[in-house]
Parts: sequence; structure tokens; C-alpha cells
Amino acid sequence: MLTGPRIERTVRAAVQGAVDEAARRRDPRVGTEHLLLGLLGVDGPVHAVLREAGLNAASVRDALDDVDRAALAAVGVDTTHPSYASAASARTFGRTRRRRSRPPLSGATRAVLRSAVGIARDLGDRPVTAEHLLLAAAGARRGGDPVSGVFDRLGVNPYELGARVSESLQRRRQTP
Repeated sequence: MLTGPRIERTVRAAVQGAVDEAARRRDPRVGTEHLLLGLLGVDGPVHAVLREAGLNAASVRDALDDVDRAALAAVGVDTTHPSYASAASARTFGRTRRRRSRPPLSGATRAVLRSAVGIARDLGDRPVTAEHLLLAAAGARRGGDPVSGVFDRLGVNPYELGARVSESLQRRRQTP
């Protein structure tokens, strides 16, 4: 019988945190930026790595808001106009949206999850942990991906972050 990869509870908690964050922000999809926020809500080695990199939920949310405003400004939306404030609080931007109980995962988020499984398999690790998830998210720099913009705004080098995660995984393997 073929079985899938074993997924540690921290990965499940990070994904659930990402889904909750996307729903809270009323975003239509769970993106990699929500996954980063979900990882910040997980206790353990991954939280320590993120904290060492200077990341916390408040700073990531602020940076994400900046990225959103910059994207809107790029298409001509004046985010300083009073009507933007009411639309932003409703997160509808002038259109009615059917309310979903759970936003779907974006293609980029699904790719990061698949990549985390592949990274764990390539490293010979079992189960897939939150560190594998962060390593995949840090390595998934795509143009236009909000997590890339968040890293840029906060001065986080994703390669250095990936090195810190790799060190954390190495320490975990050495601990009996």
C-alpha cells in the first residue's frame, strides 16, 4: 500500500494559521504571505528562526499592507482617497464578493507545500516539518509573489533565512 508523506502537526498548524489569516484579511486565496504568517504562529524551532531574522506577525502584516498599497498604486488606485479606506476595511474594492468559509490555496502556496515534501524527501527527513515548509517558502522567490515583497520591505535575505533553516534542521537531526 502506498502512503503519502508524514506531515508534522506544526505544518498543519501553519497551514491552518495561513487559512485563518487569509480569511481574516478577506483575501480571496491563501497565498505564500499567509503561509509566512501561519509559520509565525507555530511554536518551536521555526518560530525561533523567524524571530532571529527579525520577523514577527505585526511587522509582516504591516509590510504586506505596504505591498498591497504599492500594487494598487501601480494600477492607478489612489490609496490616500477616503473611499479607499472604506473599501479597504470591507476588502471588497467596489464589488460584492460571495463569502467563503475557507479561501482556497493559491497555486504558489500549493507549490510551496509540494516543495516542502520534496525537500524533506531529498534530505531523508521524516516527517515533513515546519522548517521544511519555511525552507520551501524562502526558496520560492517569484516576481510578483507577495512574500517576496514582504522580505524586500523587511530587509530579509531569503538565502540567509534558508541557511538558518538548514542549520536548524541539522541541529534537529543531531539531537537524539
